[in-house]
Amino acid sequence: MTGNWWRQSIARRMLLALLLACTALWTLIYFLGLYSTQAIESGSFDRDLKGLATAMVATLDDHPPPQAMAHVLSGFDHLLESYHKQKFVVDGYMAFHVWQADGTLAGHSRHANAGYRFHLDRNGFVDDTEGSTPLRVYAVWSADRHYRVDITQTLASRQIQYDSVMLTPTSLGLLAASLVVLWLLALLTVHLGLRPLHRLSLEMSQRRHDDLQPVATDKLDNELIPVVQNLNQTLPDSGGCWNMSVTH
Repeated sequence: MTGNWWRQSIARRMLLALLLACTALWTLIYFLGLYSTQAIESGSFDRDLKGLATAMVATLDDHPPPQAMAHVLSGFDHLLESYHKQKFVVDGYMAFHVWQADGTLAGHSRHANAGYRFHLDRNGFVDDTEGSTPLRVYAVWSADRHYRVDITQTLASRQIQYDSVMLTPTSLGLLAASLVVLWLLALLTVHLGLRPLHRLSLEMSQRRHDDLQPVATDKLDNELIPVVQNLNQTLPDSGGCWNMSVTH
């Protein structure tokens, strides 16, 4: 039954092919978007890390007094906390550690990974897989190399953050609505695409059984011309009767 349903309808095959093409296109968009957001240095997630680090280093380059350091870092911590409270980001999406040149911890955000350790040679982007939670890190020194800022982001939070945009009920609802519109457009496209075949079928059904003249091809679509030409070759040159059996 399923095999006959598939084989006996060009329209159904075309519609199914279009549906599969739409699904493949959405999948491609999903993974291309995932790559563009997570690509090292150029992805939007990495730009967020670099932006926060740049702002913190610029503040530290102003040489705040040691007694003010806690207030300076607290301000950045409150900024990240406000993002969490407003649900702009998920837990683990953004945190920071600030180190002194000798590796002494000068401060960190409240969501910082407790197992994160200082590495003197870090500079720029790096993936930290030493701990139980894989991290993307952006490390940068202050101009006088007195402080090093490490902005960390869990790789899991990146996926969650991306899926919170791509796989929400709202976005999936829009996708479903788009598929409905595409399906209707596909129905119209298939109907218009098969119209020449329907016209040819109607013309053939209206021919007398003894009309053995070749079927004219001058007004046919290019795709139908080879079919009709082959059909014309089966017609007898003169006289006789042309019988065509159709197997259902």
